[in-house]
Amino acid sequence: MNFIEKLKQKIVTSSNQADTSSTLESMAILMVSMAAQDDVIKIEELVQIKSILSKYSDSDEDVDALLNKAMHQHESSHDFYKHTKQLIVHYTQAERIELIKHMWSIALADGEVDPYEEQLVRKFSELLGVHHHKFISAKQQAKIALT
Repeated sequence: MNFIEKLKQKIVTSSNQADTSSTLESMAILMVSMAAQDDVIKIEELVQIKSILSKYSDSDEDVDALLNKAMHQHESSHDFYKHTKQLIVHYTQAERIELIKHMWSIALADGEVDPYEEQLVRKFSELLGVHHHKFISAKQQAKIALT
């Protein structure tokens, strides 16, 4: 069983659906924030976010609803601490590193990494307790995965 399947199983078998739902929402909000960091959410970034979220959901409708909710919440909330705290509580270190890799893949989706995007990935990495060498490794893995 690969990492994504394990993570999906962990989410599905969670005893508290509300926590799982809010954890996915937190993850989606951070992803939308990543895409919006350079002031324009590009179609490539949205496609990447949907692709990532589909790994955690069985239906396209659920992914679309989650993405729409995240986009609305992103507009009214920039409290990254609240969302990263939620992820620290429910995700292992390996899962948080995987999330940083996802953030890099969103930043790289349009073919260019804006300095503000890099700064935000760094901020998320620090808030999630991901060490610098893992931050760099996640960037390299995201680059390789997108080629």
